[in-house]
Amino acid sequence: MKRLMGYVVIFFGFFVLMAISANWQTWWLGQFLDAPSIIWLVFAIVGVILITGENKTFIVAINAIINKRYVLPEQTRDKAIRLFRMISKAVYGSAVIAVASSIVIMLLTLDDPSALGPMLSVSLLSAVYAAFINFVFFHPAIYLLENRRNAEQKILINERQVIDKMLELCYRQGITPEEIINAEEISFRKQDE
Repeated sequence: MKRLMGYVVIFFGFFVLMAISANWQTWWLGQFLDAPSIIWLVFAIVGVILITGENKTFIVAINAIINKRYVLPEQTRDKAIRLFRMISKAVYGSAVIAVASSIVIMLLTLDDPSALGPMLSVSLLSAVYAAFINFVFFHPAIYLLENRRNAEQKILINERQVIDKMLELCYRQGITPEEIINAEEISFRKQDE
């Protein structure tokens, strides 16, 4: 619920900022929709996922972010964090390429100065989308994956540690290794210290 409220606040703040900075009569949401910019960024995200071959990691990480009880193994969690950081950088890089190519196309059409304003605003939308995607999704996802720990996390110990602890307890009780091998059951008594 807190996360949903956070998104509502972000979206509300964005719309209030846009409404205040523009004239109320001329401002509308359609000014911020540019299908080629959105498609370009989606292709960048999907492309990075396919190039790295981490599509299963991406899906598992999304599931872990949505479902709070689902905890990723540490190795998968680290792979997902690296993947999300790489996608975040790719989104910013794709936005820079989109803005630069839009400006080049805009400069090729300098014959009509009245078209420069709308073309410049559309060319900058890729940067707005990239920042928005990273700010709303990838940065919070990385934060959640880095800071989520299993509440019921079990202590992992290796076999050698178990054997060493058992031998230590046996020696404290005066039981030899031969007695351990031959014993059907060993009971440990609390020693009076």
